[in-house]
Amino acid sequence: MKLLKGALINILAILFYSCSDQIISPMPENSNTHDLSKLVGSDDTNRIYGTNEFPCGYKDLTVWLFDHYEPQSNKIVGIWPNGQRMSSSENILTLKNKFGFNYLLFANSYNTEKFNLVLESGFDRNHIMVQIVPDNYIQKISTYGICYSYFVDEPVERNYELDMGDLRNTINNYAPDSKIGISGYRRTYALDAYVSNADIVMFSSYQHWWECLPGVWCSWPVDTEQRPDWSDMKERYLGKSSMNWVGAHKDLTEYPGLLGHSHNLQLPGIWLYQLGDIWNDESNILSFCYSAWAEGYLRRFDRKYVYEYRCTLPNPCDCDPDLSEGWHLENIWQFNEVREVIYQP
Repeated sequence: MKLLKGALINILAILFYSCSDQIISPMPENSNTHDLSKLVGSDDTNRIYGTNEFPCGYKDLTVWLFDHYEPQSNKIVGIWPNGQRMSSSENILTLKNKFGFNYLLFANSYNTEKFNLVLESGFDRNHIMVQIVPDNYIQKISTYGICYSYFVDEPVERNYELDMGDLRNTINNYAPDSKIGISGYRRTYALDAYVSNADIVMFSSYQHWWECLPGVWCSWPVDTEQRPDWSDMKERYLGKSSMNWVGAHKDLTEYPGLLGHSHNLQLPGIWLYQLGDIWNDESNILSFCYSAWAEGYLRRFDRKYVYEYRCTLPNPCDCDPDLSEGWHLENIWQFNEVREVIYQP
């Protein structure tokens, strides 16, 4: 509940700020107007200025607002973006520079033009996971070459006829040292055959699959809790179970619990499946990032702003600095000063 409340406050602050950005100004160099260097106090408190300092009736408020996230040096924070996020270099760059994602899944439906767009946006090959399917993996691997990994999504559930040995040989020929990643939600014996030839096995499910009889696997739709399944995958596959999917379309209220469990399992990576995200704004990604920050996958940085107010009463010295009545927001000054914020539970 604390995390959700904090995330909501953070999002509201960002929304307020974005609605005000028509009056945002960069900090001017060597400015004489209001001598803006005096606006920045070391105590970051509200002040009202008299005739001996500023024109009477001016007040400033120093605030720190979210600027960007960065990944922790030893963590993987990946995303499977939706089409809107992949529509431009600017949108892809935002995923990296604002939200802190350092790995990206490149969907099977995309082409070399999109791949080059991802490279131009700052994601190098060693941070790209390329999705492949049985009927095109040779062509994909020979085209894209060395990448972080090649990824087969749910091969058991999709009844793929894929020889994992041939896949490994193809990677060795065209993209040596690239990893093989797979995902799956039916933890049946059929999955073991794929896992034995994979380097990464990822999990996400909204049904709890369990062995109800020897060799017979059943699902219990009511039990959608994934954390026990994540624990089971870790016990089964050890280091190969190093990261999992969190669904933007399903898990919005589960981010704190799922990322917290990922932290408890000491998984080095977490991925946001944003492909099914119905949101067109940034609230869902920000909620995910907030939880990732709280659980040690991301670092958060805030930027310094000064909100400059002017008293609108007939006598500009009549405005009470402790009250909002009579004050008009004149300008927001953006400073080139950021600081890291350490999460406090």
